[in-house]
Parts: sequence; C-alpha cells; structure tokens
Amino acid sequence: MGEQQTTPSAAPLSQQAAGQDSQEFLAGFAEEDRNYLTQKGYQSTADLLKAAREADKFAGVNLDSMVSLPAENATQEELDAFYNKLGRPQDASHYKLPVLEGDNDAFAKAIAPVLFSAGLSQGQASKLAEGWNEYVKQARAAQQEAYAKEQAQQMNDLQKEWGAEYQKNEEVARQAARKYGLNSGELDAMERALGSGKLMKLMFAIGSTTMDAEVKGASGPASQAVYTPQEAQAKLDALLQDKEFGKKFMAKDPAAVKLLDELTKAAVGL
Repeated sequence: MGEQQTTPSAAPLSQQAAGQDSQEFLAGFAEEDRNYLTQKGYQSTADLLKAAREADKFAGVNLDSMVSLPAENATQEELDAFYNKLGRPQDASHYKLPVLEGDNDAFAKAIAPVLFSAGLSQGQASKLAEGWNEYVKQARAAQQEAYAKEQAQQMNDLQKEWGAEYQKNEEVARQAARKYGLNSGELDAMERALGSGKLMKLMFAIGSTTMDAEVKGASGPASQAVYTPQEAQAKLDALLQDKEFGKKFMAKDPAAVKLLDELTKAAVGL
C-alpha cells in the first residue's frame, strides 16, 4: 500500500465566510482607517452601527461630569479629585449628620473625619449615620428590656425570701432612703450599679440599724416602722435592759415615751 497523503484540515465554513466578510468590509477604507477599525475590533458594518448607537447614548452629556475610576496606584490628589466629583463635602466639618434623639453630637464630630477619609458623599454619610443610629436605638431598647426583666426577677426573688415581712421591710428601706435625702436620680444610679434586690436589702439594713439606734435611746424621732408582735416584744425586752433609754423614759422624753407606747401596742397586736 502506498503512503496516504494528508492535507491540512480546512477552517469551518462559517469562519471562512466571516473572514471574507471582514476583509471585504475593511477593503473600502484607507489604510489608516483600516488600522483603526482593526484595533477597535470592528469587523463589519453591524459593528460600526452598534458603536454608533452606544455613542448616541452620550449625546449631550457634559463630559466634565463623567467620572473615571482611579487606578489602583492613584495618588491622594487623584483620589481627592474623584471623591469630590462624587459629592464629598469640602472638608469633614461640612458633613451634616443626624443625631440620635437624646444624644449630643460628639459621635458625629468624631466620625466625620473617618467618613471624609473614606471619600463618602453627604448622601452616603447620612445613610450610614441613619443606619448606625437605628442600630444603637434598637440595641438600647433591648438592653433596657433585659435590665427591666432582671430587676423584676430580683424583686420577685426578694419577695419570696422575705415572705410575709416583705411590705414591712420595704417600708423600712424607703424610710431609710427618705431619711438620708436620696432622690430618684441617685436611687436609680445605685439601682443600676447594685441591682434592685441588693439596693433594697442595703437600704433595709441601713434603716434597721437606724431603728435599732433609736430603740437604744438615741435622740431623734421615734421609729414609725410596723412591727410584728414578736419583733415588738423583742424590742421592748431590749429597751427594758437599756439603762440609757430608761433614764430618757423616766425624764418623760417624748420620743422615748412614743416609742415605748408603739412597741407596747404592737406587742399585744393593736
């Protein structure tokens, strides 16, 4: 058998036709124009028509308003020019940022230079601030809800711990707060630091100490606390053992006489 000769495979007919069309299309132009069209990749009248339609979209557009993305190695000057065209304020102090109700503008002033450095426009900065404010608002609401639940739980636990003595002990604690002139703001600060249950116990301990001092004959008004018969009897027993109180009572000291009268009535259930 003789050697079988092979011939180069021909390109697909579609490619051959496309090549012929491109050559025929370019043949009608001068060499300089052919080079330009080839460089742009235009190979047919259809390509030119598409390019013309795309160019029409920019008809009447102010070219100065068009923005080109800066290169990766752009200088700071080039970046500043780009940001300014996008609507960045003249400097950080010109941002007008919304402030969360009840807050001052300290955070807005602190974040403005960061926004400026990032190249944000006024609109972008406002949207970012609004989103942040909403997040803070919701976070604070959630914290307040959790705090309220925790304090309610502490008070429920304290009621269980004190049982029938709860109302009396609570009144002793409130008397102590009034005695030392603690206002609502001060009590709220103490409550947030200690918790409702611990604060109540603290004020009760203070109030109880004050009452014990009065029972032992200290000067001042007699206690207005409500005692159980057992507690009143114990207080009376303590008073009868207290020589200093005995002297005050014998001298008809008003506070001593009133305290003894209260305790006596409480001891018999009156």
